[in-house]
Amino acid sequence: MAILQSNTTLLKRTTQLIIHATLLSATSLVFAAEHSYDRSTIASNQNDGNLVIHHQHDRGQWMVGYKYVNSYMDGLIRGSDDSEGKDEVSSQDISRSATANPLTPVAGFNYLMSPTDMTTQTHMLMAMYGYNNDISLMFMTHLVQKSMNMVTHIGNATTISNTINSSMDTSGIGDSLFTVMLNFNENWTNSFGFSLPTGSINQKVIMNGVSVQAPYQMQLSSGTFDFLQSITYSGVSGNYDWGVQENFTYRHGVNNNGYVLGNRFEINTWIRRIYSNQLSISARINMFNQSSTQGRDAKILNSTTALSFDSANSGRHQTNIAFGISKNFNERHSIGFEYTKPIMQEVLGVQMKSQHKVALSWSYQL
Repeated sequence: MAILQSNTTLLKRTTQLIIHATLLSATSLVFAAEHSYDRSTIASNQNDGNLVIHHQHDRGQWMVGYKYVNSYMDGLIRGSDDSEGKDEVSSQDISRSATANPLTPVAGFNYLMSPTDMTTQTHMLMAMYGYNNDISLMFMTHLVQKSMNMVTHIGNATTISNTINSSMDTSGIGDSLFTVMLNFNENWTNSFGFSLPTGSINQKVIMNGVSVQAPYQMQLSSGTFDFLQSITYSGVSGNYDWGVQENFTYRHGVNNNGYVLGNRFEINTWIRRIYSNQLSISARINMFNQSSTQGRDAKILNSTTALSFDSANSGRHQTNIAFGISKNFNERHSIGFEYTKPIMQEVLGVQMKSQHKVALSWSYQL
């Protein structure tokens, strides 16, 4: 019942995001009606790090790119976070059931171990091709490195007598995606595609000297064939451009290990100041809604072993703010940087708290 109510809350959040996106798009249309659109200016300045702004390329034009994204999570939260931190949870709260009788929950928790922090490094290789002036194609693949630190508190219900720290690491090829971008007009672009499960959902980690199946967050793939859809609106006024982008990822079926990650709905809005086609600075608001994981991987240890082994601790609604800068060289090379910071997080169950994300990017137009 609690999970059902939580998913209902996330559905309401998704509806709110759709309404916000509609209002922002309508506002942008009003501005766009007053100004001309300069496609070359926008295309040469869309490399601010984390966001992939879907845009068109001229017929026969190639663009290749590389992005590095470092995401960091630290601490635990239950429900939603706030400035007073009243919804933060300590690792002792989670692991306090590691007593002489480890199956006796304390304060509603029944986990022997809990994560303390996690770093995800993603290397993305991308290629885009202008099939004609209205259709562009994009391919992207990922190399992923994940590291999670864990803690186990040993003692009784009132006293912690010992603390054991451990860590786990996974790395390898992630999923690959193919996208078709259709240009409706100079302002609107519709994109659709699919993600192939080229990554692994059978990564192993060492716990107490034994190789075990890595938890859900440490796997490198969704394990499912995922459908991708996106609509982008962008406009220009003098040295400024702005836009709204909606993205939706639909997970199809159940993977070979018996579970499916949650669908993801995302809204991005941005504004950018362009300086002489060479330098630009940007500000962006990102809102996403990730539904919870359904099913269970039977290879993963009992869900009471560790917080991260329990699929009930999944599903998240989050709002981020980001600032970026990009620089063009010779109208072909472009480098970008973006820093992202969460300003609101709401989770199902107990999960790690997102702290920040740093993105670096490079692209080259052939």
